[in-house]
Amino acid sequence: MGLVNKEGYVLSNGVNHWYKIEGCEHRTTPIFIIHGGPSGNQYILERTLGPRLAQQFTVIYYEQRGSGRSDKPMNPKDYSIEILVEDLEGIRKELNIEKMYLLGTSFGSWIAMEYSLTYRHRVEKLILQGPVDGNWQRLSINQIWGLYNSGSEKICREILRVMGEDSTIEKKKEQIWSIVDDETIAKFSLYNRSLIPEAMGIMKESSKYGFNEDFHNAITKAPMSYPTLLDKIKDLSVATKIIVGLHDRNTGVEISRDIAERIPNSTLTILNNSAHYPESEELEDYSKEIIDFISGK
Repeated sequence: MGLVNKEGYVLSNGVNHWYKIEGCEHRTTPIFIIHGGPSGNQYILERTLGPRLAQQFTVIYYEQRGSGRSDKPMNPKDYSIEILVEDLEGIRKELNIEKMYLLGTSFGSWIAMEYSLTYRHRVEKLILQGPVDGNWQRLSINQIWGLYNSGSEKICREILRVMGEDSTIEKKKEQIWSIVDDETIAKFSLYNRSLIPEAMGIMKESSKYGFNEDFHNAITKAPMSYPTLLDKIKDLSVATKIIVGLHDRNTGVEISRDIAERIPNSTLTILNNSAHYPESEELEDYSKEIIDFISGK
């Protein structure tokens, strides 16, 4: 493959994408890490899970178009799952990689599943952590309920007030996210309260790369497509490991179970002591699940 440990930019599908390679000395099939969002970045994973995996495997991070350190497309409407899949394929070609392990986290799991359906022969194995199922209304309900269960009495009253208004579930979710405080977000995001200060500090640092509203809205407000993702993944033949935190209040355990039930050659692992960020709460157990799965244990 000729890969070397480096950080830089690669042109794919007309957009410069930031990428970083670690662990080339192991000369393994690379693990491509696909971050969440829409409009997330790799900042947290670069400092937690990625270095742990790079102790044994070649790891490649990249940031999606319009996210983190990658450029935005010229047209602010040029965001879709199909485009993001082709961006990943273009990066693979530019880096001259024959096959890879895909690790999709949160929203990134959707890209990973769609890529694996389209380019099955390029994917050795698939790992999905805290995945989404492409149904943003369902995810909105999950998040609202999670925030309600994480909030103070005052925040809960505000959430109930918003839920009583005459608007769509997506608009209610947006309004609720605008009124919750940092303490609520911390309890929503993490299970282990003792880890909140450090983990939330890293999360706040990651926000320095900004938020791309065009990207986020293009994905989350797009009409539901048919066949749905849950319908399509019944044809996914690649070996798949799904990992989710038992206390995940963001995407939730039920979505992971639904995905696991539909992907024929898949297994589901529930981590008992984490929420949506096992890389911050159960790094050793999380990384071991990935390493054992890739290694065939």
